Formats: sequence, C-alpha cells, structure tokens
Amino acid sequence: MKMQNQNKGFIRLILIIIVVVFLLAYFKIDVVGFINNTPVVHQIWDILVGAWTNFILPLLVYLWTSILHLFPSAQ
Repeated sequence: MKMQNQNKGFIRLILIIIVVVFLLAYFKIDVVGFINNTPVVHQIWDILVGAWTNFILPLLVYLWTSILHLFPSAQ
C-alpha cells in the first residue's frame, strides 16, 4: 500500500510540471529571458549548471561505468 501512495505523489508532481509548462507557453512567458535578465536567478542557475557539469554528471558516469564493469557479458 505504501508504494501506491508514493507513486501517486510522483505522478502528481509530473502532472503539475506539465501544467506549469503549458501555462508558461500559453501566456508566452520567456523563462530563459527571465533567468538571463535577473542577476540573482542567473547566479543561482550558473551554480546549478556548474554543479551538474563538474560534480553530478562525472559521478553518474563513474558509477554507470563501474556498474557496467560488474557484468562483463553486457559489454
């Protein structure tokens, strides 16, 4: 039963994101322009992109290649 409640929360989050994207498109709100024109949001965005590029992505690539090396028949 507990898994069903967690799945509903995840599906609800996906639906909310889809609705928000459609609303932004409907009202023609330029999110990229907003991020580039607001200095604080631009700095936060740069920090997130830097963290993704320099820390998270290399870690995921390392973990993925390590997992693949555990199963030599999959290569």
